[in-house]
Amino acid sequence: MLFRSEILVPKVDWQKELQEFMVNSMRGDDEITFRRYDRRYVCDEIYMPTTYSDRVGTLLLLMDTSGSTVGKPFNTFCGGLKSIIERVKPERIRVLHWDTSVKSDQVLDEQEYTTTDISEFLKPRGGGGTCVTACGDYVVSNQINADCCVVFTDGYLESDIQWRPRIPTMWMITDNESFTPPSGRMLTISK
Repeated sequence: MLFRSEILVPKVDWQKELQEFMVNSMRGDDEITFRRYDRRYVCDEIYMPTTYSDRVGTLLLLMDTSGSTVGKPFNTFCGGLKSIIERVKPERIRVLHWDTSVKSDQVLDEQEYTTTDISEFLKPRGGGGTCVTACGDYVVSNQINADCCVVFTDGYLESDIQWRPRIPTMWMITDNESFTPPSGRMLTISK
């Protein structure tokens, strides 16, 4: 007999999933390929190439800097993010550190993040409670445009999240399977 506590949740490689999310958010039409045909013409048996880009324009990172995310979860996320950034090579990385409000707004261009260790750049600033709605409002009011957004948090947020940014969003949650994102996708990072 199988008990509820013995049911295993499949392990997901969060680094691979995050990289795939970022690649799917790429913009531009730098190259053409016949690996994927333009679906608009396939029904007429015309096989036209599609365009793609090997780059992400702007990557927006929203880093929860409440006390519960600092330490091993933060270091794990930074290590994985570093390898993904080296593969995807966004034109720009914009980082917002937040707790109850945005505490820091930093921008790294490609020249800077290739010569600077990302873990040195991503220093937590804050330490108070958590309110992701205030962070989303900051993104909207400052008209921050990005190709994709990654929210790193423990998922212990306000009960009524008002998420207004219209950017493809991935929620990276540390060991809180009860969290449900207001929009976008969610991945869990095990501590």
